Amino acid sequence: MPGGLEASRWASASNNYRINKSNTTRRRSSRTSSSLPLSTISTKSASVSENNSLIPDNAVEDQPPPEYELSRFLKIVARLNWKMPFLKEGYRIAVDSADKLPSQVEACEIQFKLDFHEFYMLIERALVRLMGIFGIVVKNHGAVINGVFTLYGSSEGGQHQYHANVLRALEDSRNPLSVIFGAPEVRKQLLQAKELRNRWKNIDEAEPGSPPLAPLSAYNLELIVQTILSAIERAHAFTVAYVVEREGKPMNASSDTGEKDWEFIVDAMDWEAV
Repeated sequence: MPGGLEASRWASASNNYRINKSNTTRRRSSRTSSSLPLSTISTKSASVSENNSLIPDNAVEDQPPPEYELSRFLKIVARLNWKMPFLKEGYRIAVDSADKLPSQVEACEIQFKLDFHEFYMLIERALVRLMGIFGIVVKNHGAVINGVFTLYGSSEGGQHQYHANVLRALEDSRNPLSVIFGAPEVRKQLLQAKELRNRWKNIDEAEPGSPPLAPLSAYNLELIVQTILSAIERAHAFTVAYVVEREGKPMNASSDTGEKDWEFIVDAMDWEAV
């Protein structure tokens, strides 16, 4: 894995908001309009579809305005950029086995895997905020798109299904963002990242005698991280263009940095409870 995470163009971002906030006033480009359908989503109340289940109208009422969701998305991106150098350094330490006892190598790998799990959860939250701009709400059993609830898989799934449903909603053909996140390579790396997140979630509590996991060198973490973050950057530009077209005016995402504006990060630290 030449260069590893060192090669990621996100690794050395000097601006907390790697996704340029000035894009919030940019008009839709001809390239965007030719490849991505901007006017396919509405935020109306839930309704019935022949192949979908009805959910109560109040399940999607009080949906935050697009500017609100965009503001929180940008703050999550700032957290991703803050954590990226630490993830990179943790990876360097974890794969450096020189002059280390086997137990030390194992301990370093465990710490990095926990870091990666936390990093993925921020990625997931950014994706949820992006979809929220389109009025898309992910739930434990499916997702609300165009005001209609679609069941993904069995209705008996528990809370753990939420994380899988985030990716299913991104691939749903009714989701405008599926043009980006449904692309084969992006989808592949998102699934790989989620799989590693699941494997490494409780890596420090592995059952005695359980088969050992593959070493870090077996995974192309650079490709996984860079592919996903590049897709998020493209989705941000597209999403701003969508809102500008729908509202007929530039977006005004808040860039305030006061402590109160970051409370949602702390309040949602237990993302597993969603």
